Amino acid sequence: MWTPWIARPAHWLLNLLWPPRCALCRSYLGIDAEGPLCSVCKGASKPITPPYCPLCGRPFEAKGGENHTCGKCLTRRPPWDGARSLFFYSDTIRKLIHALKFSKKTSAIRALTYLGLPILSQSSLPTFDVIVPMPLSDRRLRQRGFNQCLELGRAMFKDQRKRISIDALIKVKDTPPQSGLHREERKRNIRGAFVAKKDVVRDRKILLFDDIYTTGATSIEATRTLKGAGAKAVFLLTYARV
Repeated sequence: MWTPWIARPAHWLLNLLWPPRCALCRSYLGIDAEGPLCSVCKGASKPITPPYCPLCGRPFEAKGGENHTCGKCLTRRPPWDGARSLFFYSDTIRKLIHALKFSKKTSAIRALTYLGLPILSQSSLPTFDVIVPMPLSDRRLRQRGFNQCLELGRAMFKDQRKRISIDALIKVKDTPPQSGLHREERKRNIRGAFVAKKDVVRDRKILLFDDIYTTGATSIEATRTLKGAGAKAVFLLTYARV
């Protein structure tokens, strides 16, 4: 029990010598700050809590009650076997993801992990064999320098990194950005964009991880590709949902 008493003064001293700032708004944090975000920015994040549809992850407006299948999934079941999103795409989450994707601010990973891990630990994810981060095309990867889904996945699943596969799913079609396109345009844009490695996914339970769920077009195409290669099951996990 003595370790915290030794570690805490050292933590305070470091914060006193190098005052920490909020990873988002850059306001100064207190000397006893433990996380990378101020209370205002942290409080502006909006976790998705039950009840929600276990098939598509869509949250219900009414609070309380158990998770249940939504009307849309009853009418047309998605290709994956279940889905979960951790947060609404609120201003805080949007700015952090943008800081990671477009400004290469790796400090955003620490903030996203800080917010996401407690929610993830409370989520009842099914058992899985392989974690598949949503891939980028070769051109986009060269342009950005890293795959934000891979880096965020490594941080969120730090204790299960051996399960992460970077070649189970490959994006072979360099599609234009999905943002700004309508639903049907997104479907056409992403069609045939992926190839799955059969010897990695065959008869395996896959956890497909993406940063943002918008219309689901990309996730649908990726899931169909994985199942077409013999995946036993695919569960979709997205950090945020628009």
